[in-house]
Amino acid sequence: MATSTTPAKGSSAWVKAQRASANVTNVAPTASQKLSAQRANAVTATPVAPTPDPNAGDTNVSNYVADVTPMAAAAPDVTEETLKKTAEYMARERALQSALDFFNSDQALQSARYGDTYDKNLKDLGWRGDINDWDYGQLMSQGERATESGRSFQGLANDFAARGMLQSGAYQGARSILQNQLNEKRAAVETGKTNFGVDQEAKRKAFLTEQETARTQALADARASLLGGMGV
Repeated sequence: MATSTTPAKGSSAWVKAQRASANVTNVAPTASQKLSAQRANAVTATPVAPTPDPNAGDTNVSNYVADVTPMAAAAPDVTEETLKKTAEYMARERALQSALDFFNSDQALQSARYGDTYDKNLKDLGWRGDINDWDYGQLMSQGERATESGRSFQGLANDFAARGMLQSGAYQGARSILQNQLNEKRAAVETGKTNFGVDQEAKRKAFLTEQETARTQALADARASLLGGMGV
Protein backbone atom coordinates (compact mmCIF):
# COMPACT_ATOMS: atom_id res chain seq x y z
CA MET A 1 0.00 0.00 0.00
CA ALA A 2 1.42 3.37 -1.02
CA THR A 3 1.77 5.90 1.74
CA SER A 4 1.02 9.62 1.08
CA THR A 5 3.56 11.86 2.64
CA THR A 6 2.99 15.58 3.23
CA PRO A 7 6.20 17.62 3.16
CA ALA A 8 6.96 19.47 6.29
CA LYS A 9 5.82 23.09 6.30
CA GLY A 10 8.72 25.31 5.40
CA SER A 11 10.72 22.60 3.67
CA SER A 12 11.85 22.93 0.03
CA ALA A 13 9.35 20.28 -1.02
CA TRP A 14 6.55 22.18 0.70
CA VAL A 15 7.53 25.45 -1.05
CA LYS A 16 7.48 23.72 -4.48
CA ALA A 17 4.05 22.33 -3.78
CA GLN A 18 2.71 25.78 -2.87
CA ARG A 19 4.12 27.30 -6.05
CA ALA A 20 2.58 24.57 -8.18
CA SER A 21 -0.82 25.15 -6.61
CA ALA A 22 -0.60 28.91 -7.22
CA ASN A 23 0.26 28.42 -10.89
CA VAL A 24 -2.83 26.24 -11.41
CA THR A 25 -5.07 28.81 -9.74
CA ASN A 26 -3.79 31.76 -11.83
CA VAL A 27 -4.20 29.99 -15.16
CA ALA A 28 -6.47 32.02 -17.45
CA PRO A 29 -9.82 30.24 -18.18
CA THR A 30 -10.40 28.84 -21.61
CA ALA A 31 -13.15 30.15 -23.98
CA SER A 32 -15.33 27.18 -23.07
CA GLN A 33 -14.87 27.97 -19.38
CA LYS A 34 -15.78 31.68 -19.96
CA LEU A 35 -18.99 30.73 -21.81
CA SER A 36 -20.02 28.35 -19.04
CA ALA A 37 -19.39 31.04 -16.44
CA GLN A 38 -21.46 33.63 -18.36
CA ARG A 39 -24.38 31.20 -18.64
CA ALA A 40 -24.23 30.48 -14.93
CA ASN A 41 -24.18 34.20 -14.10
CA ALA A 42 -27.17 34.85 -16.41
CA VAL A 43 -29.23 32.29 -14.50
CA THR A 44 -28.33 33.33 -10.98
CA ALA A 45 -27.89 37.12 -11.36
CA THR A 46 -30.53 39.42 -9.76
CA PRO A 47 -32.12 41.74 -12.35
CA VAL A 48 -31.57 45.44 -11.76
CA ALA A 49 -34.38 47.88 -12.61
CA PRO A 50 -33.34 50.47 -15.17
CA THR A 51 -32.86 54.04 -13.94
CA PRO A 52 -35.42 56.27 -15.64
CA ASP A 53 -34.18 59.17 -17.67
CA PRO A 54 -35.98 62.34 -16.47
CA ASN A 55 -35.50 63.90 -19.91
CA ALA A 56 -36.89 60.94 -21.85
CA GLY A 57 -40.40 59.56 -22.21
CA ASP A 58 -41.23 56.73 -19.85
CA THR A 59 -41.76 53.60 -21.89
CA ASN A 60 -41.61 51.16 -18.96
CA VAL A 61 -45.33 51.20 -18.14
CA SER A 62 -45.05 48.23 -15.76
CA ASN A 63 -42.54 50.04 -13.49
CA TYR A 64 -43.86 53.63 -13.56
CA VAL A 65 -47.35 55.18 -13.33
CA ALA A 66 -47.81 58.70 -14.65
CA ASP A 67 -49.28 61.11 -12.03
CA VAL A 68 -51.43 63.23 -14.30
CA THR A 69 -54.54 65.13 -13.06
CA PRO A 70 -56.86 65.98 -15.94
CA MET A 71 -57.74 69.66 -16.19
CA ALA A 72 -61.46 70.38 -15.73
CA ALA A 73 -63.02 72.19 -18.60
CA ALA A 74 -63.82 75.78 -17.72
CA ALA A 75 -67.54 76.53 -17.61
CA PRO A 76 -68.63 79.06 -20.20
CA ASP A 77 -69.41 82.54 -18.95
CA VAL A 78 -73.22 82.85 -18.65
CA THR A 79 -74.49 86.31 -17.76
CA GLU A 80 -77.46 86.99 -15.49
CA GLU A 81 -79.20 88.66 -18.40
CA THR A 82 -78.92 85.45 -20.42
CA LEU A 83 -80.26 83.37 -17.53
CA LYS A 84 -83.27 85.67 -17.10
CA LYS A 85 -84.21 85.00 -20.73
CA THR A 86 -84.36 81.23 -20.29
CA ALA A 87 -87.80 79.61 -20.31
CA GLU A 88 -87.18 77.98 -16.93
CA TYR A 89 -86.32 81.26 -15.19
CA MET A 90 -89.14 83.21 -16.84
CA ALA A 91 -91.64 80.60 -15.65
CA ARG A 92 -90.35 80.92 -12.08
CA GLU A 93 -90.42 84.71 -12.33
CA ARG A 94 -94.05 84.67 -13.45
CA ALA A 95 -94.93 82.45 -10.50
CA LEU A 96 -93.12 84.80 -8.10
CA GLN A 97 -94.86 87.84 -9.55
CA SER A 98 -98.21 86.12 -9.27
CA ALA A 99 -97.52 85.33 -5.61
CA LEU A 100 -96.50 88.94 -4.99
CA ASP A 101 -99.66 90.26 -6.63
CA PHE A 102 -101.78 87.98 -4.46
CA PHE A 103 -99.87 89.04 -1.34
CA ASN A 104 -100.30 92.74 -2.13
CA SER A 105 -104.00 92.24 -2.85
CA ASP A 106 -104.50 90.34 0.39
CA GLN A 107 -102.67 92.98 2.43
CA ALA A 108 -104.69 95.76 0.80
CA LEU A 109 -107.90 93.90 1.65
CA GLN A 110 -106.82 93.37 5.27
CA SER A 111 -105.82 97.03 5.58
CA ALA A 112 -109.18 98.16 4.20
CA ARG A 113 -111.05 95.89 6.60
CA TYR A 114 -108.99 97.03 9.54
CA GLY A 115 -109.49 100.65 8.51
CA ASP A 116 -113.25 100.14 8.54
CA THR A 117 -113.02 98.51 11.96
CA TYR A 118 -110.81 101.31 13.28
CA ASP A 119 -113.21 104.02 12.07
CA LYS A 120 -116.19 102.16 13.53
CA ASN A 121 -114.45 101.70 16.90
CA LEU A 122 -113.75 105.42 17.18
CA LYS A 123 -117.25 106.33 16.06
CA ASP A 124 -118.85 103.91 18.52
CA LEU A 125 -116.59 105.24 21.26
CA GLY A 126 -117.75 108.77 20.47
CA TRP A 127 -114.55 110.38 19.24
CA ARG A 128 -115.21 112.90 16.47
CA GLY A 129 -112.18 113.48 14.33
CA ASP A 130 -113.86 116.32 12.46
CA ILE A 131 -113.92 118.49 15.60
CA ASN A 132 -111.18 116.61 17.50
CA ASP A 133 -113.46 116.16 20.50
CA TRP A 134 -115.96 113.80 22.09
CA ASP A 135 -119.67 113.44 21.43
CA TYR A 136 -121.36 114.75 24.57
CA GLY A 137 -124.92 113.66 23.99
CA GLN A 138 -126.18 113.86 20.42
CA LEU A 139 -129.26 111.81 19.71
CA MET A 140 -129.82 109.35 16.88
CA SER A 141 -133.01 109.62 14.85
CA GLN A 142 -134.55 106.88 17.03
CA GLY A 143 -133.79 108.93 20.16
CA GLU A 144 -130.90 106.72 21.35
CA ARG A 145 -127.40 107.88 22.05
CA ALA A 146 -125.21 107.21 19.01
CA THR A 147 -121.97 106.76 20.93
CA GLU A 148 -120.54 105.48 24.18
CA SER A 149 -119.34 108.93 25.13
CA GLY A 150 -122.73 110.50 24.30
CA ARG A 151 -124.62 108.00 26.45
CA SER A 152 -122.11 108.29 29.28
CA PHE A 153 -121.99 112.08 29.39
CA GLN A 154 -125.77 112.39 29.02
CA GLY A 155 -126.39 109.83 31.75
CA LEU A 156 -123.94 111.57 34.07
CA ALA A 157 -125.58 114.96 33.49
CA ASN A 158 -129.05 113.56 34.08
CA ASP A 159 -127.93 111.95 37.34
CA PHE A 160 -126.43 115.15 38.78
CA ALA A 161 -129.32 117.30 37.44
CA ALA A 162 -131.82 115.10 39.22
CA ARG A 163 -130.01 115.87 42.49
CA GLY A 164 -129.65 119.54 41.72
CA MET A 165 -125.86 119.24 41.53
CA LEU A 166 -125.27 119.94 37.86
CA GLN A 167 -123.32 123.11 38.71
CA SER A 168 -121.35 121.51 41.51
CA GLY A 169 -117.67 120.70 41.65
CA ALA A 170 -118.57 117.04 42.15
CA TYR A 171 -120.18 116.97 38.74
CA GLN A 172 -117.15 118.54 37.10
CA GLY A 173 -114.89 116.00 38.84
CA ALA A 174 -117.02 113.04 37.69
CA ARG A 175 -117.13 114.44 34.18
CA SER A 176 -113.31 114.74 34.11
CA ILE A 177 -112.92 111.11 35.28
CA LEU A 178 -115.28 109.93 32.54
CA GLN A 179 -113.34 111.84 29.90
CA ASN A 180 -110.03 110.28 31.04
CA GLN A 181 -111.55 106.82 30.80
CA LEU A 182 -112.73 107.52 27.29
CA ASN A 183 -109.28 108.88 26.35
CA GLU A 184 -107.67 105.64 27.54
CA LYS A 185 -110.04 103.62 25.36
CA ARG A 186 -109.27 105.84 22.39
CA ALA A 187 -105.52 105.42 23.01
CA ALA A 188 -105.99 101.62 22.97
CA VAL A 189 -107.73 101.87 19.59
CA GLU A 190 -104.85 103.98 18.22
CA THR A 191 -102.28 101.53 19.60
CA GLY A 192 -104.09 98.68 17.89
CA LYS A 193 -103.89 100.53 14.60
CA THR A 194 -100.16 101.16 15.03
CA ASN A 195 -99.50 97.51 15.90
CA PHE A 196 -101.49 96.40 12.88
CA GLY A 197 -99.36 98.58 10.61
CA VAL A 198 -96.11 97.29 12.15
CA ASP A 199 -97.27 93.70 11.73
CA GLN A 200 -98.25 94.30 8.11
CA GLU A 201 -94.86 95.84 7.34
CA ALA A 202 -92.99 92.97 9.02
CA LYS A 203 -94.97 90.45 6.98
CA ARG A 204 -94.22 92.37 3.79
CA LYS A 205 -90.47 92.49 4.46
CA ALA A 206 -90.40 88.76 5.25
CA PHE A 207 -92.32 87.97 2.07
CA LEU A 208 -90.03 90.09 -0.11
CA THR A 209 -86.99 88.43 1.47
CA GLU A 210 -88.43 85.01 0.61
CA GLN A 211 -89.04 86.23 -2.93
CA GLU A 212 -85.42 87.33 -3.35
CA THR A 213 -84.18 84.00 -2.01
CA ALA A 214 -86.44 82.15 -4.44
CA ARG A 215 -85.29 84.39 -7.30
CA THR A 216 -81.62 83.69 -6.52
CA GLN A 217 -82.35 79.96 -6.47
CA ALA A 218 -84.20 80.26 -9.78
CA LEU A 219 -81.11 81.83 -11.35
CA ALA A 220 -78.92 79.03 -9.99
CA ASP A 221 -81.31 76.38 -11.31
CA ALA A 222 -81.49 78.07 -14.71
CA ARG A 223 -77.70 78.19 -14.88
CA ALA A 224 -77.35 74.49 -13.98
CA SER A 225 -79.98 73.54 -16.55
CA LEU A 226 -78.35 75.67 -19.26
CA LEU A 227 -74.85 74.30 -18.62
CA GLY A 228 -76.21 70.78 -18.40
CA GLY A 229 -77.67 71.21 -21.86
CA MET A 230 -74.22 72.28 -23.07
CA GLY A 231 -72.72 69.12 -21.61
CA VAL A 232 -70.68 71.04 -19.03
